[in-house]
Amino acid sequence: MSFFGGIFGTVKAVDKGISLIDKTVGHIASGFDQLVYTDEEKSADSVKLTDLRIGMVKSLQDQFTPRSISRRIFAGIILGNFYLHANLWLIFVYLKNSEMVTAIKELLKMELQIALLVCFFYFGYYGVKSILKK
Repeated sequence: MSFFGGIFGTVKAVDKGISLIDKTVGHIASGFDQLVYTDEEKSADSVKLTDLRIGMVKSLQDQFTPRSISRRIFAGIILGNFYLHANLWLIFVYLKNSEMVTAIKELLKMELQIALLVCFFYFGYYGVKSILKK
């Protein structure tokens, strides 16, 4: 290398040139390799796709268990009652019926705690689960 180093300047310049040529040839070869979709690449992609499908089926099965369905029904009943009573309270406030306003207000105080618990346990589980997966 000292002969080339003497002609071209330094040994480092020749080494950089050779490494640049090697990198260029490597990039060209990998570019041609990426143009062809081989059977090995097809099988690897097929395995990845199958794993994704299995994961999707498992998550869908978790959503349709009797436990998940009953949880949704109970949450809908409790939150629906709270929403109904809140609307009734607004109607009686508009109608200026103070007796019904105070009665429904007491009911809403009790239902608010239950509704918040339902929201926390029903929606909180999925929120915490999605945070922990990341």
